[in-house]
Amino acid sequence: MKVFKFIFIGVLAVILLFNIISIIQKFVLKEPIPLVLGVGNAVINSGSMEPAISVGDIIIINKQKDYKEDDVVTFIFPEDKIPTTHRIVEKTEGGFITQGDANNTADAEIKKEYIIGKVTAIVPKAGNVIWFLQSPFGAMVLILSLFASIELPKLLQKQGIKRSNSFSSQ
Repeated sequence: MKVFKFIFIGVLAVILLFNIISIIQKFVLKEPIPLVLGVGNAVINSGSMEPAISVGDIIIINKQKDYKEDDVVTFIFPEDKIPTTHRIVEKTEGGFITQGDANNTADAEIKKEYIIGKVTAIVPKAGNVIWFLQSPFGAMVLILSLFASIELPKLLQKQGIKRSNSFSSQ
């Protein structure tokens, strides 16, 4: 049990470290999608990549040295400041042409430096959990759950001690 607890605390520490780095990149350095060791994630907000990627899916993005036709990439036009995830449909001299799988027309040409990274994994509907936890009700549920997980064992332990003492004194 101690080994499991040690591993669990270690995993939580790594997750906390990655989150701290991501928060600094997002809010201090103003990175739209923070990358830690070349890896980042984003929640999909539009259906332009249906059915391959749906609204509410979390995508894992990896920075690559080069990109090729049929790669699904996340990029940002400098003037928009909004990340977009679409498929590369053509490689050009100046960069790439992308298009959402559900879209009828291609996007404007993008330069390689606009690309944040290639989508390497999709976690279906996991973004819905994130959206819920960011809502006021979801935050309240999270705080109450954390409080209960910390305080409930203490209360149960105290109750167990009181009960065992009351039985033994009779």
